[in-house]
Order: sequence, then C-alpha cells, then structure tokens
Amino acid sequence: MIKKLTYIAGAMALVLTVGCGGGGEEAPNTSGGGETEAKPKTKHKIAYVTNGIDPFWDLCAAGVRQAENELGGVECEVHFPPKGLADQKSIMETLMAKGVKGIAVSPIDADGQTKFLNEIASSTKLITHDADAPKSDRLVYIGTDNYKAGRALGQLVKEAIPDGGEVAIFVGRLEQLNARQRRQGVIDELLDRPSQALGQITKPTDAPNPLPPAESLKTVRLPDGFRLELVAAEPLIRQPSGVCWDAEGNLFVAELHGYNREG
Repeated sequence: MIKKLTYIAGAMALVLTVGCGGGGEEAPNTSGGGETEAKPKTKHKIAYVTNGIDPFWDLCAAGVRQAENELGGVECEVHFPPKGLADQKSIMETLMAKGVKGIAVSPIDADGQTKFLNEIASSTKLITHDADAPKSDRLVYIGTDNYKAGRALGQLVKEAIPDGGEVAIFVGRLEQLNARQRRQGVIDELLDRPSQALGQITKPTDAPNPLPPAESLKTVRLPDGFRLELVAAEPLIRQPSGVCWDAEGNLFVAELHGYNREG
C-alpha cells in the first residue's frame, strides 16, 4: 500500500509541477496605508481518472488525498468511470471543458484511445498511471513494469508447483496494456522464454470469446439427476451481484451498477 501511495503522490506532484507554470501565488496587494496584504494562493485544479470502480482504486484515491494535503496549492478531482471506456472518455471531455491544468489517467484501451489521448495532451498536461499508452503524447508513465511483475508472479508459481501442472490466468480486460503485459510475463516465465521488449506484446488472439447464454448453458456439467434451465439473462438483467429465493419460490436478483463508497 505504501508503494502504491508513493506512486500516486508522484503522479500528483508531476501533474502539479508541469501544470502550474509560474507558480501559485498572486502578487501582494499594497493598500493605501502602505501595508502589504497577501492574497490567498490560487489552487491549481488537476484530475485523477481510474479505469473503473474497485476497492483497489479506493486506496489510490486515499493516496491522491494524502498527496493533495502534502503538496498544497492543488485541488484534485478523482473520477471512477462506472461503465468503462465510454464513461472514461466522457469524464475526460468534461474535465477539459472545465480547464483542468493536468490529468493523470489509467487508459482502458491504450491502442484504441491513442488519438483521443493525443487530443487531451495537446490541451493540457497528460500523464498515465497503472496502465500506459506508450504510443500517445503523454508526458510520462508512472507505475509498475507490468511485464516484469508478470514474470515475478510466474517465478512464484514455479516455486509453488515445482513439478508442473495446469495453470489458469484470469484477466479483467485484455484491451488494457498492463493486463496484457502481466499475462505475457507469466506465460513467458512459465515456459522459460527469454524476456520480450514491451513493444512486442500485442493483444492475444487465443483468449476465448464470451458465449451467448444458451450456449454457455450447454458447457455446465451437472451430476446425474440434475437439470439446469435459463430463466434470465441480459438484457433482462444487468451486472447481477446476488440471487435469492423466497419461501414461495420467487427468484430475486440484485444488480450492482456502481460501487457504494459511503458504506
């Protein structure tokens, strides 16, 4: 956690430094009596944009607030796009309309967002964090070498199962560059491949595509005597988080369209 907060503080400091120009204090005002009256510091507005909603990002938001207090002279908006790429783009467009001095963003689709990120970078100071967009005009990336992190994880896997075995890798979003780099690092380490340059890692083509509900139903293995029926699927329900039945056999589904930050 300390390392993550350090990254966030670094991102905040960099955006503040490159976005402030000539400093944050206005010239003193001299009244008629010759006394110098200091005006309050102007707070520079910047923004920190994540790639979604997750408790992980709550730790990062805490780091932003800590850096905000330590640095002074800066006011940072924190945004959690609830619906992915479209929301992230909309949030950043709104921030540009507000005239923020700098944006730190974790791009959801580095390749697909390059043109848009370049538009942002042409109007304000842009850095990337957690996930990079190396083909964009961002000033710098602050975060982990995700490929090396994947190789380190692969080493731990080999220590845990020295005799080998089947390994499953679960990835949230393959369009995110950091996810692809971590995945490839694990695979290369497990197969004892030489290290790759980050630019060589492309979007994998061997990932299975999601199945329609009816087709997915056919893949479920059941014990003898049991059967499974499809009773609800998208678009009837969206982002289900829990199900339950009442005493009369009615089925209730809870949907989670956002993360509750207020407890």
